[in-house]
This record gives sequence, C-alpha cells and structure tokens, in this order.
Amino acid sequence: MSLSSLIVQREIATIRQVEEALARQVVYGGDLVTNLLEVARVDEATVTELLAESLGLPPAPAGELPLPTDRARAMVPPEMAAERAMVPLSVESERLVLAVAERLPAEIEEQLEFALGLPIDQRVAPMVRIRQALTVGFGFPLERRFERLIARLGGAPSTTGGSMPPLLSRPPDVVEPPKMRSSPPFKHSPSRGIAITALPSHRITSAGFPAVTAEIPANAPAPPVTVPPPAAKSTTPAPPSVDGPPTPVVTGGSRPPSPSMRPALLMRDVVHASRPPRRRRGPVTFDDAKREVEDAADRDALLDLFFDFARQFFDYSVIFIVHGDIAEGRDAWGAGASRERVVGIGVPLDMPSLLSTAKERRTPVTMPPANDGLDAVLIADLQRSTRASVLVVPIVVRTRAVALFLGDCGDLGV
Repeated sequence: MSLSSLIVQREIATIRQVEEALARQVVYGGDLVTNLLEVARVDEATVTELLAESLGLPPAPAGELPLPTDRARAMVPPEMAAERAMVPLSVESERLVLAVAERLPAEIEEQLEFALGLPIDQRVAPMVRIRQALTVGFGFPLERRFERLIARLGGAPSTTGGSMPPLLSRPPDVVEPPKMRSSPPFKHSPSRGIAITALPSHRITSAGFPAVTAEIPANAPAPPVTVPPPAAKSTTPAPPSVDGPPTPVVTGGSRPPSPSMRPALLMRDVVHASRPPRRRRGPVTFDDAKREVEDAADRDALLDLFFDFARQFFDYSVIFIVHGDIAEGRDAWGAGASRERVVGIGVPLDMPSLLSTAKERRTPVTMPPANDGLDAVLIADLQRSTRASVLVVPIVVRTRAVALFLGDCGDLGV
C-alpha cells in the first residue's frame, strides 16, 4: 500500500491534508513526507513508521539522527552520501547501518556492499532529518526550506526569510463536509465480491487539482444495496439509476467467479452532480482551445477545456482525477454511462488495468481492454462493450499523473 493511502487509512492526516501535500509537491518538489510535515501538524515519529512500512524497511530513530560513528563516517564518501541522501550511522555486528529517505536501488546497494566488504542495513528517516544529519555530520549546507521545517518541528520560530515555500506558522483550517450517517463516500458493493477498506470522507481541495465531490446532506439516507442471485449465464448490466449501486458483471459459466478472484471498483454514493453540466455549441477548434487556455481562471476550467476538445474525436469519453491510488470519475460524454454515474466511480490504481498502466508510464496508452480483471469491470460499468483498442491519456504535471482521459471509438478501435 502506498504511503498516502497508509496515512489516510491510519487517520494520521485527512485526505484534504494529503492532497494539499501532493499539490505542494507538484509546485515545490520534494517528497510527500516533507510536504505533509509542512502543511499539517502530524506526529513525525508516526509518519516515519508509516514511511518505513510502505518501503518495507525498519525505521531509524525518531527526531534528529545520531551523529555517525568514526568508523561508519570513514566508509562512505561525503559526496556519495549527499548524492544518495543517505547517512552512515554505525557499524553493528559487522553490518553498516545507513539512514535513508527511500530504499536504495538494488544495484547501488550491491556496489556499496562489494566496495565495503560489508552487508548494509537500511533504516528509514524523513528527508528533512537526512539533510539535517548531512549538515551536522559532513558540513553540507542546509536548504532554507529544511531550516524552516526543522525549526517548526522543534517548536521554535524560523529565523530565515524567503518566499518559497512559504512558512506555515499553523496548520491550515480543515473544514470537513457533512457526512452521511451510515455510508462512507466510497463503499464496496457486496455483489462485487471482495472487501476494500473505505476511505474517509472526501472534501474539496484548494491547492491541488479539484476533488470530485458531491455535497451530501447529513440526513440523506444511504441507498439500498441489493445482492442479486448467482447467474447461470452471461448477462448484460442493466441501466443503473443515478443514485443506486451498479449491477454486477457476470462473466458466465454455471456460477459467478469466486469473490476472492474478482476485482471491483469503488462506488461512491452520489446524490447530485458536484458541478453543473456545461453547455457548448458547435465544435472546439484548436484555435478556440488556444484562445480559451489564455482565459482559463483555474484548473477546473483547464480540465473542462481539455475534455471538451478531446471528447470530439471519440464515440465515448470519460475523465478521471487521480487521488493517491484511486482514479475518481469526473466527467463523461457520449454513448455510455452518464456523467452522473461516472462521478460515483472510483478505480483502484494499485491493480493492473489500462488506467494504472498509463499512470505508471506517464505516456498515452492505446490497447484493447482485457477480457477479464479490472478492465472488464470498468468497461461494463461505463456501459460500453468494445473489445477494440481504446486510448488512455495521462495528464502529467512535472512527474505526477493528476488526471486520466479514456476515449473509445467502439468496435472500430482507436
């Protein structure tokens, strides 16, 4: 499980705070932990433990790292330590203990072990503590950003100026929307077979790409979820209502596939669309798009313009916003599932699919959807039946995919 998912699942920070950190990461760079510590009052030791868990390594001591022992310091050249963001701490039982902010690549670890003649134990620490230790132990200059963050973690005011990133004297106010009494924003339909831990309530972001949310009244009843009987043959999903759960996909045979073997989407209760539908007359030419880009006031306008331009070339189009390991439906157009239905869909990106492939590669992907697995479930839930090639385009800001566009041309293929 990714670090962002662990942080939200363990309730160390809210989804909004994680999104603020991810948005800040796009603007200012750095790792997720550094940006999260800058925007939220979270326990550093707990975040360090989750970081270590996500990397499959033991954590280093919390807080400021101990000074390297003379023997450990002599084994790693300072330039290599700074380049790889690693700090030699000690030699224990003839093993070199290194503090790292992320796992060393296997080839680097092998080269170090061969050159040193000692095996390596990696311990995980936040990047801010790695940079602090490199300054104290090896004399490297410390960036103003980390100076400010160290002062903040120590409870003392920062003595340095500068405008990027801005110093936060207190965490941002987090206003959670009203929650439904008995239903989380994403729940797993029992008819789909496997249990997926529901995420905490989603809310509206201010700094990252806008979250796709529906304003749900506090007294709104949860829609009923029905479990249909096992089907003996292949069936086509019935047209769903806007607010109801999806009809399950039955793959055929004498009985449905084993629940433990069948992937599923995350479904969110949607009372009404979070944004009013747009009305546009006529086609969007390339010159129109260039002119409207200059007038776009926010990210919503840019995403809407991209979708309006791209959807013209496909029988059916849908766009998702990436939040951690989930792709949330944002808009749809054409002969398939409606926009109101799509905004209730969440696609797990930690399972093999067209969307996860495009997100990981950060390049457009053109291929037929798989006949089974998550692709088959997604295509059915989008009320499409094509098995020809479809196109998935990731919208990438720097190195992070923030949205995914999917278009298909029916049986003709893309």
